[in-house]
Amino acid sequence: MRIIFSTFLCALFASTLAQVESTSLNKDLNFEGRLGKSAAGNPVFYWAGSSASIQFMGTSIGVTLDDSKGENFFQVIIDGHDEFPIVIDCDKGKNYYHIAAGLPKGKHIAKLVKRTEPWEGSTVFDGFKVDGKVLPMEKPGSDQLKIEFYGNSITSGMGNEDLSSDGSQNGPAKNKNHYLSYASLTSRKLNAEHRCISLSGIGIMVSWGEYIMPEIYNRIDPFDENSAWDFTLWTPDIVVVNLFQNDSWIVELPENGQFKKRFVKGVKPSEEEIIGAHYDFIRSIRKEYPDASIICALGSMDATKKGSAWPGYVSESIERMKQDGDSNVYQIVFPHNGHKGHPTVFHDFEMSDQLVGFIKDNSLNTK
Repeated sequence: MRIIFSTFLCALFASTLAQVESTSLNKDLNFEGRLGKSAAGNPVFYWAGSSASIQFMGTSIGVTLDDSKGENFFQVIIDGHDEFPIVIDCDKGKNYYHIAAGLPKGKHIAKLVKRTEPWEGSTVFDGFKVDGKVLPMEKPGSDQLKIEFYGNSITSGMGNEDLSSDGSQNGPAKNKNHYLSYASLTSRKLNAEHRCISLSGIGIMVSWGEYIMPEIYNRIDPFDENSAWDFTLWTPDIVVVNLFQNDSWIVELPENGQFKKRFVKGVKPSEEEIIGAHYDFIRSIRKEYPDASIICALGSMDATKKGSAWPGYVSESIERMKQDGDSNVYQIVFPHNGHKGHPTVFHDFEMSDQLVGFIKDNSLNTK
């Protein structure tokens, strides 16, 4: 099934690809994200925001994707026109998706971006097909800012395209759009290379599902304990950690199955244990990235509502990092937006403006 939104690609299905070039492993492409490899060596997308970009001479383009569950959504942006994305609703298995035809003759850049997250499954990228010549993409320079995000549904972009007034349609994959999450928006506003390690429902101490972030932050495939990521392959300048929203809920639910699993004595964790868990996780990130600026965020859901203790737990964790001699750790609090569901795209734009301002005010966007 394909869902195509476009107002400028009027000849979308008008022509076939007369001269096809398969480019899944073409070194002229650019990839972003923590990617795996298929048995054939093709890139595998797990995390939201993972992308592949191509520059080509021609008038038509398509892509072949092998989706594990048939639940992922991707979008393609052509020549930077992200106000007119082409959205792909993946079918299960290996399928060819015709993206655009009738483009003006000449040079074009197309970027394929995973909107959904690991819960929707993985996708093997089997290559673009164009009716012309593939051109080398300009590779990110050593002076380009790099930002990596660790987070939960807020960072994934869950429900941000839900048009209901009460957040009741947050769940469907079609309403997840990481491309318009605060994380992705922040990276584009700063012209930064972007990576996202996020999973809806996840916490540091306890989650709605089986995994907590300290168990999966170092994996390529979050659901495979043998899928270890090599942190030396890519080093961010800034790391943003936005976690604790789910912890803040579940620690108050002693009958919850994950509460019982994580807190075997059946007792809610103490403030000291909560602070210690955050501190330990930030220390884990610091071990992998000794020189990165780490921004500990929280919000914009009710963990930051008036009177919440959770921003204070993060503050105390940061204070302990500074007592250890680590002065390159910061805190940002996204105010509770008052919405009943997850942040909407509107809230994502607000959060990204706040985060971009924070990064600039603290001169963290310099190389």
